[in-house]
Amino acid sequence: MKRASLLLLAACFTALVAAQSVDIAPRSSPADPLLLPDDFNAKRQEIEATRKSEMTRFDTADAQCRTRFAVNDCLSASQTKRRAVMSDLRRQESRLNEMERARRGAEQLELSKKKAMERDQLEKDVAANHAASVEAQAQKQSEQAQKREAKRNVPANHVGTSQVVPNAPSGPATAQQAVSRADYERRQAEAQDHRIDAQKRQNEKAAKPASTLPVPP
Repeated sequence: MKRASLLLLAACFTALVAAQSVDIAPRSSPADPLLLPDDFNAKRQEIEATRKSEMTRFDTADAQCRTRFAVNDCLSASQTKRRAVMSDLRRQESRLNEMERARRGAEQLELSKKKAMERDQLEKDVAANHAASVEAQAQKQSEQAQKREAKRNVPANHVGTSQVVPNAPSGPATAQQAVSRADYERRQAEAQDHRIDAQKRQNEKAAKPASTLPVPP
């Protein structure tokens, strides 16, 4: 009995030592907070490759445990470490997903800010172009009004000048016109004198008494 007990204790001690000697410690590292967008897929592939590798190692450790005398204790220790490694890998995946969501949120926020700035700039440009267009249209209308006003004033000035300039005598034409005017006035005066003389003679004839016949004896 004592020998059997000693052998059992030795077997249990050997199994525990063997289980502890199996390298099943986590091989993961914290997720890099400075990952670039293209690195997320690569990091996920790395975690998945680590998971498959660890699963293979744990399966090998479980198989080794089954060859030992204290199978249950060895398997229990292996399963405990398996759960710890798998939990750490899931934690890394969760952290990676959070980082990716945060990065996408930051990128979306930055994109929204950029779009808002572009929209504000576009509105400013549209307002500036509209103001410039209104100003140009007002300037054009003002110039057209000035041209119309100038056109209305030019004919009036021209007509006034045409009425004065052609009738203003100068040089030889002035002397000729003066002679013609004097001759016209002289003829008018002579005609007037003739009419006066004719009227006077007619009046004198009408004023003479009619001749009487001699009275018979």
